[in-house]
Amino acid sequence: MISLDLSWIQNFVQRMKQMHSENSRFINKKLGGQYQFGVQHFAGPVMYDADHFVERNTDHLPTTLVSTLSKASNEILKGAHTLVLKEKNAPRGSQQKKTVLDKFRMELRDLISSIEETETRYIRCIKPNEPLIPEKVDHNTILRQLKCAGLVTAIDLSRESFPSKIPFELADERFTCLLDLTSRQILKELP
Repeated sequence: MISLDLSWIQNFVQRMKQMHSENSRFINKKLGGQYQFGVQHFAGPVMYDADHFVERNTDHLPTTLVSTLSKASNEILKGAHTLVLKEKNAPRGSQQKKTVLDKFRMELRDLISSIEETETRYIRCIKPNEPLIPEKVDHNTILRQLKCAGLVTAIDLSRESFPSKIPFELADERFTCLLDLTSRQILKELP
């Protein structure tokens, strides 16, 4: 646990009191300590003490877990044990203690980059009709399923955001009338 500078805590509480002094849910009466404030929640008042409001959690692994990992026969768990030992045995200067928040941020960053690298695809099984009779299609049943799955809304949004592409020839036919003669000539010379 890392203690914070008392002036930082005092500034934090003062800023809270200044920013929320007009808010009816903020409690700023004479409280027990100089770093205290309160919030009137729906269930009742809750008092906060900013003295220990922001603390770092170093998230230590229990020693029993480390010893259990060392005896594991599973290759994945053995690999985890090796990583734990590397982190523990790293030189003091290079070893940075990661807080739970640091780990969360790193995992969130990895997740976001992983999502950005993927392409969205929809795979959805649709019943062609309620009695599941082969080669019979009930359009109302299909439309109801698509609406319930949110696909109709997704398609509408995608049409608004990314209008359907039209072939070059059709665009040329529709919009060349807007071009001057020089631009028309350049456009005709394109392969």
